[in-house]
Amino acid sequence: MTSYLSKIRDIPIKGEAIVRIIDSKHGLVAEPSADSDLLVSTLTQILIFKKGINRSSTILDKESVQKIEITEQRKNIPLLTMISFLVCSVIVYLGSSYWLVDNITQPIVPGVNLALIPFLLLGSLIGGVAWIWKTYSFSNRITFRIVCAQGDVSVFNCAFEHRGDLMDNIVYFQPRVDI
Repeated sequence: MTSYLSKIRDIPIKGEAIVRIIDSKHGLVAEPSADSDLLVSTLTQILIFKKGINRSSTILDKESVQKIEITEQRKNIPLLTMISFLVCSVIVYLGSSYWLVDNITQPIVPGVNLALIPFLLLGSLIGGVAWIWKTYSFSNRITFRIVCAQGDVSVFNCAFEHRGDLMDNIVYFQPRVDI
């Protein structure tokens, strides 16, 4: 799958034949898109283009590549477990709040009409649920790490649905591969 392209995202590809282009959203593609991250292999270079707030372009010489690591990141907590955790947290919050209100005299927080300690417990409950949601609600993805001779590490994240495209074409991102 060679290409006639001479530039990708304003980076010139001088005299290089593009061998493979992997798009983070669409997998193996013939032409690069402008709306997602790209991993491009030429005969002698690997180019990584990141889209978003920190837009960047990384060009690596294939001869400097020491190691390629592929990590699968999958959701490991089912939705039912997260819902049961939330229900248990609310039950513990209600029980401890009622006990604290009955046994300890405390000031009332104006505006929300809650005692101070149950109000703080509610804030910590909301913060804990938000932290757990952020930690465990990522989408399945593949992380492609390229370690170079100088110790530099470049990372490319790809949607999990395109795992096959990445695994089938990994040989094109290694040095000393005749195509």
